[in-house]
Amino acid sequence: MTLGTFVIGACVLLPSAPALSGERIWKPADGLPITKAESTLAERLLTVGTTVLAVDGTVVGTVSSLSRNSSGHVERIRVASSIGAKQTILIIRDAYFSVTGQAVQLKLTIAELDAMPRAMMEDKAAGSPRNF
Repeated sequence: MTLGTFVIGACVLLPSAPALSGERIWKPADGLPITKAESTLAERLLTVGTTVLAVDGTVVGTVSSLSRNSSGHVERIRVASSIGAKQTILIIRDAYFSVTGQAVQLKLTIAELDAMPRAMMEDKAAGSPRNF
């Protein structure tokens, strides 16, 4: 690569750099870049083992894992649930819960949780009963 090719490439790419960054970064009046934060303090403090409550306040289980996006917002939680006759795993999207200081408050009733599909616990598709 020659120096001329590098200079031409830089001249072509640099003007489009702000368009490539999207809404994630913007500059306020003082000119310093700021990254948009979408997570709350309660979400940042959410950990495995946090109690999960149904809409009526009934304890339905605990958080067994969680998924965050690049800005720290919790997108999904995996709940080890003890409702019904046996232990089950539920995966719940962020639209159906809120994180409080000490617990995760679901926007779902016990009946709605019972009707939800369960997360796969065994690798039946591969013909093996091995647990994940």
